[in-house]
Amino acid sequence: MTSIVDRPGEKAAENSWLVSLRNLLDRPLTSYHLVVGATGLLMVLGLMMVLSASSVLSYNTTNNQFTIFNRQLIWVGVGLPMAYVASRMTPRHFRMLAYLALLGSTFLLVLTYVPGLGKTVNGNTNWVSFGGPLQIQPSEFAKLALVMWCADLYARKQKLLTQWKHLLIPMVPVCGLVIALIVGQRDLGTSLVLMAIMIGMIWVVGAPTRLFVTAIVVVGAIASYFVATEQHRMDRLTNFVNPFADPSGVGWQAYHALYALSTGSWWGVGIGFSRQKWGNLPEAHTDFIFAVIGEELGLVGSLTVLGLFLTLAYAGVRIATRTTEPFIRYCAAGITIWIMAQTLVNLGAVIGLLPIVGIPLPLLSYGGSALLPTLIAVGMLLSFAKAEPGAQAALKETRRPLLRWMSSWRTPGPSGRENTAGALKAVPSIVLAGGGTAGHTSPLIATADALRRIDPTIEIVALGTERGLETKVVPEAGYRLELIPPVPLPRKPTPALFAVPGKMLSSVSAARKVLDDAKADVLVGFGGYVSTPAYVAAWRRKTPIVVHEGNAVPGIANKFAARYCTDTVITSFPGTDLPHAQYVGLPIRRAISTMDRATLRAEARQFFGLDPDAPTLFVTGGSQGARQLNEAFAGAAADLQAAGIQVLHAIGPKNSLEVEQTGPLPYRVLSYVDRMDYAYAAADLVVCRSGSNTVTEVSGVGLPAIYVPLPHGNGEQRLNAKPVVDVGGGLLVDNSAVTPDWVRATVPQLLHDRERLTAMSTAAQGVIRTDADERLARLILDVVRSAS
Repeated sequence: MTSIVDRPGEKAAENSWLVSLRNLLDRPLTSYHLVVGATGLLMVLGLMMVLSASSVLSYNTTNNQFTIFNRQLIWVGVGLPMAYVASRMTPRHFRMLAYLALLGSTFLLVLTYVPGLGKTVNGNTNWVSFGGPLQIQPSEFAKLALVMWCADLYARKQKLLTQWKHLLIPMVPVCGLVIALIVGQRDLGTSLVLMAIMIGMIWVVGAPTRLFVTAIVVVGAIASYFVATEQHRMDRLTNFVNPFADPSGVGWQAYHALYALSTGSWWGVGIGFSRQKWGNLPEAHTDFIFAVIGEELGLVGSLTVLGLFLTLAYAGVRIATRTTEPFIRYCAAGITIWIMAQTLVNLGAVIGLLPIVGIPLPLLSYGGSALLPTLIAVGMLLSFAKAEPGAQAALKETRRPLLRWMSSWRTPGPSGRENTAGALKAVPSIVLAGGGTAGHTSPLIATADALRRIDPTIEIVALGTERGLETKVVPEAGYRLELIPPVPLPRKPTPALFAVPGKMLSSVSAARKVLDDAKADVLVGFGGYVSTPAYVAAWRRKTPIVVHEGNAVPGIANKFAARYCTDTVITSFPGTDLPHAQYVGLPIRRAISTMDRATLRAEARQFFGLDPDAPTLFVTGGSQGARQLNEAFAGAAADLQAAGIQVLHAIGPKNSLEVEQTGPLPYRVLSYVDRMDYAYAAADLVVCRSGSNTVTEVSGVGLPAIYVPLPHGNGEQRLNAKPVVDVGGGLLVDNSAVTPDWVRATVPQLLHDRERLTAMSTAAQGVIRTDADERLARLILDVVRSAS
């Protein structure tokens, strides 16, 4: 075992307030806490306002001002346990219940048409009465059922959603049937919300723009027809334009709602002091509770309510965008669309921006039929939030505050660090294993830098072999490097295969010694020869393991660890086939992820001795170079220079290449580029391999690229580049096609097409995450906390 120790890591830089806010929002339980916080505050405010808005009506009808409030309190008491149960369920349970929920809600809708069971309220026969006070509104439960069913349907059809027929069938006919049943109850408001859910789900799954716009037009036409065929709906529509035209007739409700809002001014008249609830404002405790909020709490209170709904919407979108599981993405998005659509329709009606359609404000208005499915949906969002990277480990610690407090009084263990559960040890020790090529070492160093930015005192040890690039770049980055014997697996059955077990045992033993000496709290593996023995050593030592897979197609070492050693598995690309996979992204150097190519271009070109204004091509085959690229571009060097193109060519440290300078513009040949940020800034176009690190960096900085995947391996490089190529951020060319003739025919034409290069640059940015270093670092620290 060899040890290389160099200068200490970089000092942590002070973060700006924007970075601090981003880090705060990027914690594992952010979505969970936002949903709990926003829902809890809306529930408490809703109970207060139901009590205030209904007190006069309750006293006049039952001689008890708390009657309606007590009923709402009962519904909350029933709904909260249901939300809790939903939060403990898994997506598998929800998918099993989706069809049952849809059939059950449809059956209840049909019961509203049965004489003696269907009950008419305010002109709508949308209630089912089971005798006595027990009656429910099935259409409210149908909203949740449709979201669950559509999410499960689209998750099952994930690979077929590029075909319009699978987008629409059977989704549209089933939704149409449910909507038709509700329209038949004369409840157009709820029908509009269901139509919004249907259109929203079509949009979420990525329907073509033409299909999406057509769906909006068709739904708009259907809604217009139903409005035009009912006089009371037409009266509401015409009155919406000017509610003051008939304040004592059709405009009564809208007029008094606006009056209540204007009376509230900035700070309101005070809780309980509303004047409009004394009989002037119909449905003050249900559909128009926001008017009472505006009157009693003023503009500040109204904006607070709006902010809480926006917080809930942000949390729902965050959950949907951070998951790799289609059902969670579609279901979380559907729930968010449902709640926000209903909120917008209700608020729009109250403040006079939309016609009155008679639907409640979620979580605030009185009514158990609306409250129960909404709380169940919130519980589902909480369940989905717990599936985010690092959330489970962080949540376990928040449930044990007493144990954490007691453990803070323990004496230090033999390692000299406090054993405080739920908090980081005084000096956490993290071992990062990875090496061979830049595809393994670059994310390792980026992660180490991110950990040091979070906590400069963290002990970081890198684990590698003497064969890899790590012997150079890791010490240069300022990190301690420990070397263990490499264990390469023969690609063909040879006598060398019999030596593998002995070499593996030796390498595992060396890795175990490094972990013991470092008193490692966690091992993070990035792949390469070093990872397999490191995983085995950590597993035998019972050290927590984090696996990071850099490619779209996982390697053998990470497949092994993900299946047998750990359930904390991080991927660089969505859809990577590994057990327990969580998509976080590939950590890249901060100098790359935060760079501005335009600002740095002049400095970068001066650094390499390039012309400041000429079209610039960067050719690189990765850290080891690529013979095919080297020969093809060397063969076309004279043509490139004749076309007015200057070239920066990284050929690899083990390769040699001589290029004759035939024109005024330079053709720079370098064995290795230490300043890749300068290389990216100097270039207008890059021709490169499509390793995960290269794809993430190149697309992250918005550099147009021609990707040439390695011709051997398991096809991972082609899949790495596919997300960028699919959106037009790059081109994909087979290795065998890259010849001098291809270079002459393709590269000059593309480099002189400024409009196309700009379009490619815009398309490439944002496709792949560039903040994975911070995300992965915080997840690693969550694992350390959990293990403490």
